[in-house]
Amino acid sequence: MKTLFINARILTMTDGPVFLKGYLAVSGSTISYIGEKKPFFRADKIVDCHNMILMPGLKNAHTHSAMVFLRHFAEGLPLQEWLSQVYPMEAKLTGEDIYWLSQAAYLEYIKGGTTAFFDMYFFPDMIAKSAVDFGIRCVNLYMPNGTEERRKLIEDQFEKFLHQDCLVRPMIGYHAEYTADEGTLQDVSSIAEKYRLPVFTHISETQEEVDGCIKRRNGMSPVEFMDSRGFFKYGGGGYHCIYLTEKDQVLFAQKNLYIVSCPGSNMKLKDGTAPLSKYWKENLIVALGTDGASSNESLSMWREMRLAHEQNPDIPLFDILKMGTVNGAHAMHIPSSDTLSKGKKADIIMVDQPDFDSLLLKTQDSDVKAVMIDGAFPAPDEAKILKESDERTKWLRS
Repeated sequence: MKTLFINARILTMTDGPVFLKGYLAVSGSTISYIGEKKPFFRADKIVDCHNMILMPGLKNAHTHSAMVFLRHFAEGLPLQEWLSQVYPMEAKLTGEDIYWLSQAAYLEYIKGGTTAFFDMYFFPDMIAKSAVDFGIRCVNLYMPNGTEERRKLIEDQFEKFLHQDCLVRPMIGYHAEYTADEGTLQDVSSIAEKYRLPVFTHISETQEEVDGCIKRRNGMSPVEFMDSRGFFKYGGGGYHCIYLTEKDQVLFAQKNLYIVSCPGSNMKLKDGTAPLSKYWKENLIVALGTDGASSNESLSMWREMRLAHEQNPDIPLFDILKMGTVNGAHAMHIPSSDTLSKGKKADIIMVDQPDFDSLLLKTQDSDVKAVMIDGAFPAPDEAKILKESDERTKWLRS
């Protein structure tokens, strides 16, 4: 399939030029041309952008997609009380539930211009299948539990996806320091070493978590504990990272680790606010995620970027956009999808905004008029997905 976008204002998210009236050609799954001169290109499909903005798809660098079934559940509770209400509900989930509930979230992602997401949840094999069937890029965190059965599933999935050029990239990690037993930690370590993978987990989301870890782990913060286990040998990072100590921040800088901040979720759960301005000034790498729909009513990355801007007005708007695009792609280890450049993956969105200055401040999900992922325009069966997810939500919450 060959597609040519014409009459586009192109925001490449590189250090190169912005094209005010440009052309972008896609051959198969990759970008084959970008510039102001019309290419000699025999396209199967021509998309007239009518002076709309073309830019890289947004990257949701931390989410639990299937948690759409718990939207508006256990409202107003702090994190640990909220988790105590959520865990019994999650115990009911089946693989089929995960498949359809995840796809309901994917509908929200693409409507808002999110072309890739970093998921961690139950039945990761079903998450991978649902993403491939839907046609969306998925970085999928597999979490060992210390059993041979889970380890075999994880290694089978890694062998299936890790070295393929496909929509799914498997990663390794665990839920959090305070929920991981020794068997889980040993499996994370050995699998990360076997496949030379970075490790991700929830890190320093609350002060209570940090204080508890210091007591449990002989004075070590969650970051120091991960480092002591060798989990950062091949990179990685953490989700939330609100309460990083000064020593933690030095470790993140030295090892080029990724902070994935979730402003909306942290605000709803009253966890606190990550000091992104401080992290940015210290040249730490920050990406953004929505977290699940239960702890954040919205799965919109435009909202997350605006919240990050409102909480940190000294960070330039372009750098906030980078957090939602380029940095997210790098945190997710899909650098081929980070920018609009020749040879990069064709993960592209078309946004109806009059100028670049208004892009972050004013864009709503409804302003996204086209989404291309891996060179294709997703065409899911929305009615079937919503029917399946609604029926399962009613049963799970009954």
